[in-house]
Amino acid sequence: MNPVKLLLEAGAETDPQTEADRMTPLHFASTGGHMDVLQFLVDAGADKEKASDGALMPLLMAVLPGHLDI
Repeated sequence: MNPVKLLLEAGAETDPQTEADRMTPLHFASTGGHMDVLQFLVDAGADKEKASDGALMPLLMAVLPGHLDI
């Protein structure tokens, strides 16, 4: 079973931000090019426009390392 799905079903938030740089799960999935996780989080209501402390949105976090298919 999808671990992200399990966490969300257990009550995890879709958009928690790290204390250090305010990144969300979408930022991390974008950076790693994990399209399946991205789609699952977006379908679950994650905010695609929530920026990190550096004003970086998840889409930009995907493009920077070369994940252009996102």
